[in-house]
Amino acid sequence: MELILKKGGRLAGHEYGKTRMRDRTAAASTHLFDHCELDKDVTLRDVFLLLKRNIKLYDAIFGNWCREIVASGLSKRFKHDPKTDDMDFLELYCDITEHDSGKKYPVETSGFRRLSFDGVGKLKKNSEDGYGKKGQTIRFGVELTEPWKLTSYPLKLRKTIEIRRELPKKNEVVATFRNPEFTLGDILYGIIWELSFYGPPDKAKKFAESLNKMREDIDSGKAKLVEWDPKKLKKMIKAKKK
Repeated sequence: MELILKKGGRLAGHEYGKTRMRDRTAAASTHLFDHCELDKDVTLRDVFLLLKRNIKLYDAIFGNWCREIVASGLSKRFKHDPKTDDMDFLELYCDITEHDSGKKYPVETSGFRRLSFDGVGKLKKNSEDGYGKKGQTIRFGVELTEPWKLTSYPLKLRKTIEIRRELPKKNEVVATFRNPEFTLGDILYGIIWELSFYGPPDKAKKFAESLNKMREDIDSGKAKLVEWDPKKLKKMIKAKKK
């Protein structure tokens, strides 16, 4: 069945070769392996609304604090300001990379297990840390952002897959494929997995606060900085193993 996720967390679908759309919201869990597209006006909130309708089942299927993430995402209303916010939308995508794993079999290919999920936007002004310049398109990690603060952003599926090879060159794009098909399960799991990277929302929030505190201490000179020395680090690791 061909599916499309719509506003309000509604799921519509039609059988292959037919055009008549039917409401499949109540039966969404039976379509996790079917091809799914996103309507143009869909936001992250709509995904949370779909998950909420059968949260016990999805929590059992996806794990990764799915119930807590959805509850947090729907706990408050948030409206980002496109005029001042550098992040314009959220994107799900798949990049496949061949790299050196450092294991018994040195060359390993990753990127098949789940979709990546992050933010995309153009900087409204030069970044203070020198990371980017005004007008530059950059990607934003969202794993430490409280879910409810992301719900008003448009949600999109990237229409290309890039095949990258880190060996012998770093991040060399060797091929690009267009219009990949992603399933409903790909979409839902990619979002939940990324937002659970640092644990449930309350734990991720505390970790983000600790990182911000460390940065403040560094900027103010309160924190004592130690020169990076790889040799000393290796000795410390060896000592701990003993």
